[in-house]
Amino acid sequence: MSDSPIRRLKKRSATRNVDVDVPLGVLVVVTVSVLLSVFPHHPEQALREALFTVELHRSLSEEGRQACDHLVEALNWLDARPESRDLRWALRSLWHRLGGPACIEAHQQADIDRVLSVLDEHAPSGVLEDIAALEAALSRLYAAPPSSTVELMTIHKSKGLEFDVVILPGLGNRGRNDDRPLLAWQRLQQHMLFGPKPQRSGGDEQRLYDYLCGVQKQALSEELDRLLYVALTRAKGELHLFAVAKMNSKDDLKPDAGSFLERLWPVVAPDFEAAELLDESDAEAPMRVPLAPRLRGFSATLNPLWQPLLTEESALQRVQRQSENAVLEDNIEERAVGIVFHELMERLGRQQGSKRLIEDRARLEGALRQRLRHHCHPEPGLEASLARVLKLLDNTLDCEQGQWILRSYDWQASEQTIRRRMGGQWQTLILDRAFVDPAEGQPRCWIVDYKTAEAKGALEDFFAQQVERYANKMQIYREALRATGLEYPISAALYFPAHQRLLCLDDING
Repeated sequence: MSDSPIRRLKKRSATRNVDVDVPLGVLVVVTVSVLLSVFPHHPEQALREALFTVELHRSLSEEGRQACDHLVEALNWLDARPESRDLRWALRSLWHRLGGPACIEAHQQADIDRVLSVLDEHAPSGVLEDIAALEAALSRLYAAPPSSTVELMTIHKSKGLEFDVVILPGLGNRGRNDDRPLLAWQRLQQHMLFGPKPQRSGGDEQRLYDYLCGVQKQALSEELDRLLYVALTRAKGELHLFAVAKMNSKDDLKPDAGSFLERLWPVVAPDFEAAELLDESDAEAPMRVPLAPRLRGFSATLNPLWQPLLTEESALQRVQRQSENAVLEDNIEERAVGIVFHELMERLGRQQGSKRLIEDRARLEGALRQRLRHHCHPEPGLEASLARVLKLLDNTLDCEQGQWILRSYDWQASEQTIRRRMGGQWQTLILDRAFVDPAEGQPRCWIVDYKTAEAKGALEDFFAQQVERYANKMQIYREALRATGLEYPISAALYFPAHQRLLCLDDING
């Protein structure tokens, strides 16, 4: 009886100085399969919950329990690490801790790297943004076949390589089309010489065109000579050439003009003359594509387009939809001003050529005017909104607190996206500005939310209403940022550039 995969794995582990009592990566597959076998009796439990339910392990075999214990130990280790919030780091660490690299062949590592690369694309900040998109991308991946002793490549790709045996097929085929182009050209030092194809023959235009075509033809011929040299010098042991030469109207055996065979003809002509003549009728392909359609009286019945089943909207999705609709129903001018100001603050926070942009006022105004139109700002009132954005910018740059917010820090982020799971749904949070202020040896992380609103009445009443409105939101930001593993104290604040006022919300518990 052959060894089981686990037994073979244990033997391999022993040769690599790995504890033979600890199963490696293949046991993850065993764990999933054995746990799924328990599901018919416990359909209400999720896989992870079943994995951590010790009572369910009693129905498993000894190897199954050993696999579960090893996977539970690895997951507990992963959950205790603050870096595990980065999905990219977590998956790679779990793969190595379970011994995955010891369970695959060398050529399979490329497949693992491709999967991890896809994960990096869909979780650029370590947080998976769209699991459906990730699943779709993974479904399009196929495992690469094992390395083969036969490689198929172009002549260009073979440059610098050598092989024991080289096979060159189709040497009798012609390459590029020899038809004369409508426009011929040639570079002469720092100049370009153009020669359009003349409508009438003769004259200086025809001579220029013929000259340029001749230069291009000569360059192409020299390039084909170089390619043929590369192809013929790749073989270390054997070189096999395949080509077909046809009889011309004078019953002379000649290669096609412009083919590789034509260049080799002085050397290989005797071999072709001595070869057996093939009748073209014998080489006719029985599966040739018909030149004319053969369908007669064809009819087809098409089923209606498939429609996915409507899923019930969750409470969180309904609140999110209502919130998005409320934003769209707001004053469109106010919305455009707020978005453009946030974009400008993001650029200033990231120091992306901001100094040069601010100094060139005319260029800045043009860019802001374009961004306002991009966000659907109507033409009436456009200049007033532009002036308002510039005023908010000037207030920020002239304000000591605004300068402090936009200062360059060792750790800083603008428009930082954070994902968190709430009520069974993924929620996206965007932090306008976050940074760690050293503060004389007592570092503190600050989350600042920009507010472009202006007071219409009493200033202090306006600020009190804003704090009441956004206090819960800023608390959520603090909790989400703290969940990423940040160890510094976190403070939240609202900044009102219209009034050059920074409201600290440190009275929020946390």
